[in-house]
Amino acid sequence: MDIKANRKIEEVLYEYYRKKKRIDSLKSKLIRIDNRIERLRKDIKECNVELDNPLKAIDYSREYVKSNSIVSSIERELDMAVDRIMRELELNLKEKYKVKGKIMNLEKQIENTEALLQKLNEEELRIIELRYNKELSYRQMEEELFMARSTLQRRKDKIIRSLVYETNKMGKYGG
Repeated sequence: MDIKANRKIEEVLYEYYRKKKRIDSLKSKLIRIDNRIERLRKDIKECNVELDNPLKAIDYSREYVKSNSIVSSIERELDMAVDRIMRELELNLKEKYKVKGKIMNLEKQIENTEALLQKLNEEELRIIELRYNKELSYRQMEEELFMARSTLQRRKDKIIRSLVYETNKMGKYGG
């Protein structure tokens, strides 16, 4: 029995479940970003802008009231407010695509492990999930699966050996 190969497979399994959790949290973040983007787009569409100092923007001084060619202070304030929203929207869009890229990258990284896990039966998957995803001790697994510790250890070792064999056969993870 190759202990180094077994450890590598166990490391792959722990990392697989960590990456799946990371994908879930990134997807949650993506939803929040999409909500912010939607809110910003709605604000732009409905001209829902907040002026820094609305009283300052309304200027009735003589030189501005008589002149037709000068843009009013309120128009300048509105332009600045809309520009702020546009910059915030742009930053959120960049963040959205960055998060999407991270999700895609993580999904590519876990594809090989998912292909391996598809070869396991339901009981084997449950043992792997409890041990490497929930990180339960053998004592906790005994209670969960109603199996003796020795049986659990034997089955887990058998699963790991079969995964080592499959990775060597497929040439993945440096076998």
